[in-house]
Order: sequence, then structure tokens, then C-alpha cells
Amino acid sequence: MRASRRPQRTTATPRRTLVLFALAVILPGLLLTALGIVTVRQDRSLADQQLRERRDVLADRAAAALETELRGLQAALAALRLDEGPNTAGFPPLIRTALERSDLAVCVTRGPAGTLGWPDRRLLYDVDGEGAVEPRPLPSALLAAERIELEQRDLLRAAAAYRALRAAVDPAVRAEVLVRLARTYRNAGREELAASVYRELERLGGTTSQGVPAELVASCALCVTAPATERSPCALAIYRDLVDGRWRLDRTWYWAYSGQLRGLLGDGAAHGADLDTLTVREAAKRTLTRAVETIVAEGGAGDPAASTRTVTIDEQTFLVLTEGPARGLRALVLSSSALAQHVWPAVFGSLLTEVAVTLSDSNGTHLFASSDDEAVPVSDPGRATTRFIQEGGRAWKMDVRLHRPDILYSGFRRRQWLYIAMLAVMMASLVVGTALTLRTVSRELAVARLKSQFVSAVSHEFRTPLTGIRHYGEMLLHDRVPTEDRKRHYYAQVLAAADRLSRLVEDVLDFARLEEGRQEYHFDSIDASAWLREAVAEFQAALGQDRRVESTVPDALGCIRGDGPALARAIHNLLDNAVKYSPGCDTVWLNARGDESAVSISVRDRGIGISAADRPHIFERFYRGRALEASARGTGLGLSLVQHVVAAHGGTIDIASEPGHGTTVTVRLPLSPTRAGVACAS
Repeated sequence: MRASRRPQRTTATPRRTLVLFALAVILPGLLLTALGIVTVRQDRSLADQQLRERRDVLADRAAAALETELRGLQAALAALRLDEGPNTAGFPPLIRTALERSDLAVCVTRGPAGTLGWPDRRLLYDVDGEGAVEPRPLPSALLAAERIELEQRDLLRAAAAYRALRAAVDPAVRAEVLVRLARTYRNAGREELAASVYRELERLGGTTSQGVPAELVASCALCVTAPATERSPCALAIYRDLVDGRWRLDRTWYWAYSGQLRGLLGDGAAHGADLDTLTVREAAKRTLTRAVETIVAEGGAGDPAASTRTVTIDEQTFLVLTEGPARGLRALVLSSSALAQHVWPAVFGSLLTEVAVTLSDSNGTHLFASSDDEAVPVSDPGRATTRFIQEGGRAWKMDVRLHRPDILYSGFRRRQWLYIAMLAVMMASLVVGTALTLRTVSRELAVARLKSQFVSAVSHEFRTPLTGIRHYGEMLLHDRVPTEDRKRHYYAQVLAAADRLSRLVEDVLDFARLEEGRQEYHFDSIDASAWLREAVAEFQAALGQDRRVESTVPDALGCIRGDGPALARAIHNLLDNAVKYSPGCDTVWLNARGDESAVSISVRDRGIGISAADRPHIFERFYRGRALEASARGTGLGLSLVQHVVAAHGGTIDIASEPGHGTTVTVRLPLSPTRAGVACAS
């Protein structure tokens, strides 16, 4: 028990030393890694702070630009005069551009002259409401002629009465007379006369008693009575003038004539893109006109003197800036598309190259988004800076995001990768250095342990023959040996012990010379058969009578070139191992055979064999298998010296072993070429 615990305490101390060394290297590495992580996080926080500061600065600039523009618009609206229609000369250039270039933008005023807009003809119809123009009273003579036409059904007398009135009545009522005269001719089948009257009415101008332009009435009538081939082009021209706002009509009359003209145009296939363009433009102007109608209808509802709000008509959002109603209504109506094309880019200017701006009113309606992907609410507040702008009694919300925040993070990322690379290199260096150091130290400790075992084994090996020599020497010295035969036996034992001691010393010296690189061999031509028989005989003589070597050495094996004593020690070591590790068998075998190129020498035993775990290490110095350490004496140098001697002679060594069934070691030495007439040395 005591002998088994002592090695454990011996190996525990080096292991504890290795663990302490590993901890001394790894702990600073972990501390440096933690420091690197903290540094990277602090660097990231600094980059985030710089990003927020940059975004805040740009958001403040965008808010200031928007507030300045809105105040300028309100001041320009307040300066408009109600008695002469919108005069936009004092408007900012970008607003004038939006009004001139977009069909969905208009400036309106409502005063004594009614609702007026600029640019002129931008609205589709008069937004002052139906019945704004009261019908003029008709002369009694005209009413009498109309009764003859409609009640008495006397078209000839009615036509005569109308012709009489055409020259006599006031020119202001002449349009009414011409309308009725042309109608009478057409009902009477006098189409040519009706057409001539309509052409006269078209040239006359003015309006009817119901406020309808006489030119429009005449043009539509001529278009209806025109030949089929001319009817559609005529209707398209009138429809274009109607959409362009050539005549001022209220809503009812506009849609009445618009419907009549679209009916004359039919399915519009013959007019293609022209009709489509007119239809789209009419729809856009209708949306704008309806927005203005809404504003006019709300103009006297108690709104504050200045307000800013949004109106949505047919999914089109309009920004409305108003002044009124106490001083009369003044309004600027701009669609979101007109703002996006002509206003906001100029307001925010070069900021849009660096940031994305999303603008919405207090109801959440989006007024502007600098790109399509910003048209949705910002889901991550940390990515945007929000500013609230109070204007015209409403709060506007503006979200500002950087287009390329990664540019500001590029420096951080470079530093981050540099930190990571440095940490990786440092940790890899620590790991590799620690591993190499531990491996080297472990090997040195293992070698030191093996050397310690070697010294112990050599001491034990030396003690055995020395004890025998001392014992036999004392007996011979004090004449305690009774017979001469017994004396000769003791002398032989002393000589055998001395030979064994000599071989041990020679092995140690050979090992020392091998370690220092001073081993020298004296090569001679050797008769393999004679040399091998002599080596076996010497080993047998030293072995004693209770163990034997059965050898098979053919004659004329050939000549080998080598150092005879060194090769003999190698064979002796192989035989000695075979004897030591076959304790249950009193015989070992040596067989030699030759071929054209080499001599093969096999040493076989029926001993304990070599395990698979020990086989890769059996040629290492000081190494002894686990099963061998407890079963036999030895220094662990035998096979190492054999391998070195055989390799120095250009030979090879092979081992075949099976645990429990013995081991066979085969040494193959090359033959030396011999010259004719020259014999091998014995």
C-alpha cells in the first residue's frame, strides 16, 4: 500500500504545478478579453451617441426650415386683398411654382365678388353653390311668344314673334330670344335656319337668364345637329374647353353639359389618349374643386383666424392653410403630390440627401415622405428623431431618420473588428503557447520521471551482481568453501556477475554516448553464421542451466558489414528480454535465415506479450509497459539501444506480439558485397 501511494504523490505535484501555470496564463487572457468586450461596448455607446446627436441636429434644421416656410405662407395669405382676387406676387417662389405647375394646387379668396381662384380656371366649376346666379326676369312680349310656341303649338306664329323680338329687344335679352327661335326652327324641321340662329348666338356671347354662357349653349346645339362624322370631334373640342374652364358654370350646369358631351363621344375608342387625358384631368380638377367646396362651406363655421389642416377627398390629401373668417376667407390648397414634387424638396433642401423625413398631421395623416419606405410609421423610436411643430392651431409631427447610419458606424466597426482580431490573435497565442508549454513541460516531467525510474532500476540492477560478487568473495576470502569444485563454482558465479555488471555498464555508456551523439561503430566484414553462434553461446553461458536458448543458425548465411560487439549486445538484449518476459517458459528460440540481400534473425518467446497500448512506445528510452514494470527487472533501455544499433547498420526491426501468447522480434541486417577470394572475418 505504501509503495503504491508514493508515485501518486510524486505525480500530483507536477500536475498541480501545470494547473497553476495554466491558470496563471489563462486568467490574464480572460481579463484582457473582458476588458476588450467592455471597450467595444463603450465604443458602440459612443457611436450611438454621435448618431443621435447628428440626427438631432438635422431634425432641428428641418423643423426650423418648415416653420419658416409655414410662417411665410401664412403672412402671404394674410396680405391678400379680397376685392381684387388672389394676387400671389408676394408668395414664395416655390409656392408660385407649385400653383403654376400642378393641377392639384390653388389659392382662393372669398369676398364681395364671390369665390375666386388663382391660377384662373383651375377649379372645375363655380363653388359658390347652386342658385348663386338668380334668373333675370323676361320681357312680357317674350313670354307671350313662348306661350304661342309651347301652349298653342303654333310654331310658325311663334317663330315670327321671336324674329320680331330679335331686332327690338334689349341686347341683354337677345340671347334668350335666339335660344327660343333656334329651338322653334329645329322643332319645325328647319335645321338650316336653326343652325344659322345658333351660330348667331355663338357669336353674340353673354349668358342666358339662368347664367349659362350663350356660346356653350349654341356650341352644344350645333354639335348635336352636326353630321355624324363631325359630331365626335366637335364634342371633344367642347369637352376640352369645358374641362379647361373656358366657361364659368355652377356645379349642376357643369355636370349636365359634361354628361351630354360624354354621351356624344360614345365609348371614346375613336379618340384614344386625348379623351383619356381629359378624363384624368377632369377627375383631378374635380377632386381639387370638391376640396375647395369643403373649405368654403366651413369658412363661416367659426374657424380660427389662421389655421392649418388637412382635407382628404377621393383618397387625395390636401394641405389647407386658411385666413378667416373674420377678415374674409383666404386659403391655399395644395395636394400631397404637389407638395412632394414642388414644395417639400425645396423646403428641406440638401437635408434630404442625408435624412429621410416623414411628415404627418395631428390626425396621423401623412403629408410627406421623402421615400416610399418611409411612408409607414416608424416602428423603432431609437432609429428616428421626432419633432412636433405648432402651426395654425395644429401640431405637426416630423420624424427624421438617417439614410445611411452605417456610414457613421463604419469607424466603430473597423475598430470593433480590430479589437476582435487582436483578441483572437492574443487568445490564440495564449492557447497555443500554453499548449506547447504544457506539452513540453509534461514531456520533460515524464522524461524526468522515467530517468528517476531508470536510476532506480539501474541501481537495483547493479546491486544484484555486486551483492553476489561480495557474498562469494567473502566466502572465498575467509576459506569457508570446503571443496575445490565448490570454489570453482563460486569463481564462475563471480565471473558471471562481473560480466553482467559489465554489460549493464556498457549499456549505460552506450546510452550516454547516444544522448551526446558520440556513439561510434567500427565496421568490419563479419561471417554472420559464426558471429551469431558465438553470441548465442555467450548468452547461454551467462544464462545458467535452468534456462536455455534453442537456436537455428544455418551455415553460410553470408557476410554482413558491421560492428560485431555492438551487434552482439543487441542480440543479447533481445534474448535477455525474451527470457525476462516469459517467466512461465524455460526456453526461448532464435532462428536465422538468409536470402539474396539480407540476414533475418528472429527471437521468439512464449511470454506475456505486449499490449496494443504499449506497442507504439516500446522503442522509447526508459519506457516499460505497465504489465512489464511489475513482472520483470530492467532499465527500459534495451529495445531503444537495439533499434539504434540496427538502424546504424542499415537494418530494420519488426515486432509481432499477442498478449498472453508471446512475442517475436525480427532483425533484418543487409548482406555486404564480398569480393572474389576474400573470406568473411570470423
